[in-house]
Amino acid sequence: MTMQRIRLFLWLIFVCVSANASNSLEAESLPGIERYPNAEIVRYAYGKKTNYPLVGSAVKKVNGIVRADEEYRLDGQWLRIIYLLPEGHTSDAGFQYFSDRLKQLKVEAIYQCENRHCGRSNLWANTVFEEANLYGLDKEQFYSLSARQVDGKTEYYVLYTVRRGNRRVYAMVDRLTVNASQDISVKAAQERRVPSDPLPGCYIDVVTGKASGSVASQDIDKIMAMLDGDRSIPLLLAGVSSHVSHVPVDQQLEASRQEAKTLQILLVEHGIPEEQLFVIGTGSLLLDDPEKGMPFVRVLPLK
Repeated sequence: MTMQRIRLFLWLIFVCVSANASNSLEAESLPGIERYPNAEIVRYAYGKKTNYPLVGSAVKKVNGIVRADEEYRLDGQWLRIIYLLPEGHTSDAGFQYFSDRLKQLKVEAIYQCENRHCGRSNLWANTVFEEANLYGLDKEQFYSLSARQVDGKTEYYVLYTVRRGNRRVYAMVDRLTVNASQDISVKAAQERRVPSDPLPGCYIDVVTGKASGSVASQDIDKIMAMLDGDRSIPLLLAGVSSHVSHVPVDQQLEASRQEAKTLQILLVEHGIPEEQLFVIGTGSLLLDDPEKGMPFVRVLPLK
């Protein structure tokens, strides 16, 4: 009888501790950034962070070493929350949700990328974030680095969303608070952004997915924002396709032109006059790695 009471007592302690831990975890969130509806918090961590990597460009592996063209290493107070989004929700939706909340906090974007333009997901997950759960599909990843000034300090926000091969979608939000002496200068970082960033008067790279005819809605929004309401600005749509050694050059040029044609049709549906859209094919000329690159369309305003 005594042993049964002891077991019952230990079981009650376990239940109470587990419930309190769960409630504590459920209550945690970043100030001003509400949890994604019905998302589950799968990791919550905080503390002093040394040599935290703030990445302002795509990541890549060169001679076996993972590197980024723009990267800053800072020390500060760190907070990380990783969410598991509800079934059926996309990494794009998660990224837009948290991006909107960062905008409401007056957080200023420094760098943003998406899909394969960010580099390989396994490099972000295993080397940059050191979070295995974030290793997903390259074409289903989104990343941003942003910052704001608060009470004489700088808060840096890192947002990364990705869909894994098992269809689970994760969103990570990091906040690193540093003293003003460590500020990397948001303006300076913005001026050094890599060409793949959507900058007014520059260009935007759009993954078309010609086979499925799908283009991310946020890519259309970026093109509209680049035009800034002036739909009379001509746009050059330069299609890019991956290199296939056994396919003749003329066929590769035509395949890349069809990528651009897919985007042209969608832009016309969004009210841009067809005569303002000039379509060309470039084959694999614009790819850093012609053998592994993914088809896309480079959109350039002709001012």
